[in-house]
This record gives sequence, structure tokens and C-alpha cells, in this order.
Amino acid sequence: MRIEPVGESGCMLYLGEQIEPAVCARVCCAAELIRRRLAPYITDLVPSYASIFISLDLSRGGVMAFCALLRDALHDLDSVASESLVSGDVMSVGVYYGPEVAPDMDEVMQLAGLSSEEVIALHCGQEYLVYAIGFSPGFCFMGNTDARLKVPRKASPRTRVPAGSVALADRQTAVYPCVSPGGWQIIGRTAVDMLALCQRSESPLQVGSRLRFEPVSLECFVQAGGRV
Repeated sequence: MRIEPVGESGCMLYLGEQIEPAVCARVCCAAELIRRRLAPYITDLVPSYASIFISLDLSRGGVMAFCALLRDALHDLDSVASESLVSGDVMSVGVYYGPEVAPDMDEVMQLAGLSSEEVIALHCGQEYLVYAIGFSPGFCFMGNTDARLKVPRKASPRTRVPAGSVALADRQTAVYPCVSPGGWQIIGRTAVDMLALCQRSESPLQVGSRLRFEPVSLECFVQAGGRV
């Protein structure tokens, strides 16, 4: 565990070096402990892959004093985290992988040496953890994908990626929650409104959430509100 001041009103808590479930569990546990034990001192808390940014209420004291409080508040973090690996309900997201909505499927197939059926089977064959939320509101960085699906970002990002696009980059997968530029490899589309889910007061999508993709037919995709 490492704590570093960030400017005059924040600090960064570092809890690991790898993108992996055990580190995610430490991040989630630390965030919960901070909310419970230090709520009066903070104005915002942003967990990510292996760190947490904490914005402070300076009326309660300076950054250095808070860093000392933070270290004391997390004295039992390792014992708590070891007892509570990331768990909970697994959210299912239906994805249509048809060629009309998967402009990069051929490139992914070529890079990975797989057929489209194999790409889809691997993408749907496991659960994913939400490691971070950012880039744009509701954009969940999820991992880790099967090593056989490790593909680079596109050399030239698109200026417009349709909302609901499901994509790959490195060992991660994500859903573009709204129309935006983007450089990930697009292999499908979902009708699920990820932005609306992330904005709910009791959101099922936050750092530490688990998600699984399931292939759906074009008919089911359209019936759910999806657009080709």
C-alpha cells in the first residue's frame, strides 16, 4: 500500500501493480472501509484498476494529516480483503455479433487466428470484472479477456462509434455507452443502456461488478431496442 498527495486537496492510494481479481478485491474493500471510516473527510472517491483517488474536504484538515488518518483506517485491509474476494450477482448482457454491427470482426479474426464463431465463444465464455469506469460516462473497462483475444487498439481511431458497440483492446473488453470517438476493435452491439445503468443510484455497474456476455439473434437484439 502506497499513499501519495495529489495537489492541495487530494491523495492517491495505490494497492497493487497488476490487473487481476485479487487487486480489484483490495480496491473494493479499501473503498468501502474509507467510506465507512473516513466519510466526513472526503468529498469524492474514485476507485480504479489498482488505485483509489480521494478528494478531500479541506475544512477538516490538510492532505498530509489525512494521509496519516488513511493509513490508520486501513490497518486491517489485507485481512478484510483476503476474506472477501469480489462476488455478487453476475449481470448478463446480450450481444448481437452480426456483420452489420461488427466492423472489426474480420481484423480480430486475422490478428487472433480464429474464426468468428471461436471469437464469439471465447468472448462469451467467461465472466468479466469491471476494473474501472471512465473515458466517457458509463464506459466500463472489463477484464481479463481470454489471452487468445488479446488484440491491439486500432491504429486510427474512429471519429464515431455507435452506442452499444462491444469492443476489445489488449486483454480488456468494453461497451461504448454513447456515441463517441473510439479506437477499440468492435465485434458486436448490445441493446443494454450501459449509461443509464451506471447513473442509477443503486447501479449494478461499478468497480468490482461482474458481467457476462451472451450471444443473441438479430431478432432478439431488435426486439430489445437495438438498432442496426
